[in-house]
Amino acid sequence: MEEKLLKKFISFSFGNYISIIIGIITVPITTRMLSPSEYGIYSLTEILINIIVLISFLGMDQGFMRYFYEEKEELRGGLLYNCIFYPVIMLILILSVIFFFKNEVSNFLSGENDNFIFKGIVLGSLVYFFNRFSMLIIRMNQLGKLYSVLNIIIQVLKFIFILLLYKYYFDSYKVILYSNIFSLIIITLIAIIHQRKIWKFYTKSSFDKKEIFFYSAPLSVSVILIWVFQSLDKIMIQNYSTSYQVGIYSVSFKIIALINTIQQGFTIFWTPVAYEKYSKNPENLKFFENIFDYVAIFFFMIGVGVLLSKDIIVLFLGNKYIDSMNIFPMLIFIPIMYTLSEVTVVGLVFRKKTTIIMFLTFIVTLFNGIGNFFLIPKFGAKGAAISTGITYILFFILRTYFSIKFINFKFNLKRAYFTIILIILYSLYLTFTNKIYYIVVLGLLLEFVIVILYFDIVKNIIKKFYNIFR
Repeated sequence: MEEKLLKKFISFSFGNYISIIIGIITVPITTRMLSPSEYGIYSLTEILINIIVLISFLGMDQGFMRYFYEEKEELRGGLLYNCIFYPVIMLILILSVIFFFKNEVSNFLSGENDNFIFKGIVLGSLVYFFNRFSMLIIRMNQLGKLYSVLNIIIQVLKFIFILLLYKYYFDSYKVILYSNIFSLIIITLIAIIHQRKIWKFYTKSSFDKKEIFFYSAPLSVSVILIWVFQSLDKIMIQNYSTSYQVGIYSVSFKIIALINTIQQGFTIFWTPVAYEKYSKNPENLKFFENIFDYVAIFFFMIGVGVLLSKDIIVLFLGNKYIDSMNIFPMLIFIPIMYTLSEVTVVGLVFRKKTTIIMFLTFIVTLFNGIGNFFLIPKFGAKGAAISTGITYILFFILRTYFSIKFINFKFNLKRAYFTIILIILYSLYLTFTNKIYYIVVLGLLLEFVIVILYFDIVKNIIKKFYNIFR
């Protein structure tokens, strides 16, 4: 079973890694094509499109994932219809409101009346909306290779469209905005055609629209709160510190990009697997407990590995990253804690306790705001990193605590919490010192301690790999 899961994980995540390689080649070219001001117009427009789509979903995309495996395969077209019915109405209403204020929106985004922006917002919102559901269907059917291939194709298509559109628009936000939209149209059509059976809507779902809506609505609020939670640090740095601090703080996220990529790959893989396993055998809690241990040691070790290599990483990335050396250590907890919480939160998800999930997200958002309020004026971007890192740890603790209240998982939390404390101390040390010798020695010692703490898991992993490659 472990070998099968490993293959699924690789099939879902290899597209992310190849996309990174493509990005390394294409990003330096595309950034030289556009001026910062035009790139800024594009960025603001894309943020607005994402907000529109996020609100219009009403959390029903989460409901689709929740009920997918509970629905009979032949009735999933009806489930999809019920999950997009209200969101489509909501999307039309939002776009109608924007139509009446299109000049104001255009002036805010670009400083002038530009019909291309409104057209881009409408077309982009529609494409992003249907792309989300079309890719969700592929995820939930666990078509990992197809999912990864489509992600690779979209990166290639974006670059091709950028080169083509640049001939017509030159230094304009339209180049990137419309290259993204045209690429997504092609990918969405491919995904819909491949899964055309579910898009026919000719069946009636076992779950009605109201049931799905009342499950999904609190999740919609949670998603918006998470968006605020993830943006709050940068906003407050700008408010309480300087633009320079915002810049080096943002750059720090590039240093943990590798772990973020692995985290995204795992999350994409984990959601459908978790739902399927629980729907087929809800008594098999050991599966989730084992996954937690495997994920914990993997992310703990790779996280410490990135921390002890920080000087090498920054040297490789260039001098402009030097000021980020002492900021990113506490940010390492973002991908680590989020991934672990995705494993442990399943008790709340399976029991449909979406209101609790919403409440917990509100608590950590408030906590992060308070932490930033006190730490940023004193430590600048370092303070934001400390507050955000600690908040993600609280995020994991709260999700785990309430999850096991509803399903009695026996996660091995003692050694996980002990390891987290050690990594906190190490990260704080790295935040306020640059003594390379001690950084490396303490990092290697911490890696050794983690191996000892998880020695049973390490032995099991070695044994499984030996059996696979024997």
